[in-house]
Amino acid sequence: MNNPVNMVDENGHVGITTVLATIVTILIGAFTIAATPPETIEAATQGIASIVTTVTDAVSNITKKTTSVTKTAVATGATTITKTLTKIKKAPIVFPVDPYEFNPKGLTRVELAGTSNGRIIQWRGINNKVRFEWDEDLKQGSHYHITPNGNHTGIGSIHYKPLMIIPEPYRSIYFD
Repeated sequence: MNNPVNMVDENGHVGITTVLATIVTILIGAFTIAATPPETIEAATQGIASIVTTVTDAVSNITKKTTSVTKTAVATGATTITKTLTKIKKAPIVFPVDPYEFNPKGLTRVELAGTSNGRIIQWRGINNKVRFEWDEDLKQGSHYHITPNGNHTGIGSIHYKPLMIIPEPYRSIYFD
């Protein structure tokens, strides 16, 4: 989790795009190189168009921003009520490289005096309780903490490097 070199594409967008580009490149190359009669070229063009449409539709379905869930409830007698709910997927929000661009709603930024290991910035809520903290950390590199208990225990002990995704429920509580 603290490996800044480990780049993660959790939604698979880069992987899907790479696969799509590879398939299209191979197909175009194969049909360009082959010297074939016009009827075959026309059929191949339709085949490529069909493949591109299918893959594009698949990618579109995978990367949709909404998910539909259908729930069925049976009422008294033979009546069935079907209700479709649409759940909006929220775009991920990341911890910024510059801590001054980090602005969780409802919290106050407090800068502490520098330590031998660098600066510390805290975002505090009600009763002056620390909810987030950024450490410059000259030894391990700058990172954030989520501190629901006001300290570095439990989830507060995790180092969130800049550009890591802010996890739920903190994303929804402080950034919607």
